[in-house]
Amino acid sequence: MTDGPKPSPWALLVEGVRRRLRPRRDLVQEMEDLIEEGTAEGVLHPEEEEMLLSVLSLRRTRVREIMVPRTEIVAAEQGDALPDLVRLMVEEGHSRIPVYRGTLDDVIGFVTARDVLRFWGSPPPHPKLETICRPAVFVPETLTLEALLEEFKRSRVPLILAVDEYGGVSGLVTPADVVEEIVGEIEDEPDLEDEVLETREGYRAAGRVSLEKLEDVLGTELEVDDVETVGGLVFHVLGRIPRPGEVFRYRGLEFLVRDADKRRVKEVLIRRSNEEPSAGETKRP
Repeated sequence: MTDGPKPSPWALLVEGVRRRLRPRRDLVQEMEDLIEEGTAEGVLHPEEEEMLLSVLSLRRTRVREIMVPRTEIVAAEQGDALPDLVRLMVEEGHSRIPVYRGTLDDVIGFVTARDVLRFWGSPPPHPKLETICRPAVFVPETLTLEALLEEFKRSRVPLILAVDEYGGVSGLVTPADVVEEIVGEIEDEPDLEDEVLETREGYRAAGRVSLEKLEDVLGTELEVDDVETVGGLVFHVLGRIPRPGEVFRYRGLEFLVRDADKRRVKEVLIRRSNEEPSAGETKRP
């Protein structure tokens, strides 16, 4: 039996170039496979696997998937007085705020708490916001997180505004949003873990606590199909992610949302309600 014809030098050269120009997504897939194999063989811990896979996903994840949406952006109008801006920063808990002219589609820059505090306590007239603004940086909402990180390194700004295909502002993103995408949420109060804690105020529970555990602690049947966590229950009743401070009653219990972001419910305080239960009834402070 004879071997087939040997490939010509040209064919070998073309094949070598083809391999070198192989799409990067193939290389990423190979790396993902290696990471998963490492976990299966015990070389990597599951947490390490998740973080490494998150890093690789930066090439596929878009800004619009992690940004704060336009409707939730806290911003100041260029004509706002300095004391009003300070009050806004304190109330909203933001140290960096975009400043716009007329509409959020016309952002002229952003101010930081450091910029404002330089003039705090000084007698009026205070400088206009537009005179202390730092230049705003804009990127397409379709930009990958890998490219976004490069933009953060290049521009050295603490926030970047995302724009849609028509040039309108669609969201805002910070380095912390990218870090959270890689390493996950850094919990402020790790003592909650997956437990339900009884306090003087009521029962504190993280959003990820299982509904079964909450039922066991409260001795109450919540009877919700296809819901496994406390956060899932809140979303099921309200039909949306709530804002911190929202209160609703469900099956004789009062739920106070203590902490939540645009993606998930982080912590809830549960109390027994003395009023008639009304599933889905909400109120805000």
